[in-house]
Amino acid sequence: MSPGAREAVELIVEDVANLNRLVRDLMEISEADSGRAVLRPEQVDMHELVHAVAGARRLDVSILGPHAVVTSDKARLERIIGNLLDNAYEHGLGVDVSIRITEDPDSVAVAVSDAGPGVPHIERGHIFERFFKSDSARTRDRGGVGLGLAIAAENARLLGGTLRLEATSSDHGATFVLQVPKLRPSEDA
Repeated sequence: MSPGAREAVELIVEDVANLNRLVRDLMEISEADSGRAVLRPEQVDMHELVHAVAGARRLDVSILGPHAVVTSDKARLERIIGNLLDNAYEHGLGVDVSIRITEDPDSVAVAVSDAGPGVPHIERGHIFERFFKSDSARTRDRGGVGLGLAIAAENARLLGGTLRLEATSSDHGATFVLQVPKLRPSEDA
């Protein structure tokens, strides 16, 4: 294959992969919107889960905190943590990414921090909206379509938890905090 043809094929493969991700994201949102989301609770050690998600991405991340266990949907937790790690490395310039796990009697929190430029104050209220992209100058090639944090927040809600951007005293760096109950509340409660 000629270099030109090879480059064209590589671009097509990348576009198909991006389109595949977009379709999966839209299907996940549709599932949640329609109330068809299925939860598969199991015991999950959050420290081990974070370590596995970072390892699968070949990311060198500092993970501090206990081996806190929750009964929750492991796949949804992996999706949330993966999104937060991907964002921290992409927008945090790939340096000084850290994860802090804390627990109280009822819940576990996972804070993912980076040392990037941060989220401008004016955009913080929109960061979890569907199709919102914090940096309007980003091209489609450098980022997604603005569904990642919306899906992560929706998954956190389905798990009975929350996802929030932690306020910082400066405009540098960002910390996103996932907080989930140790036991998911009953659906009929």
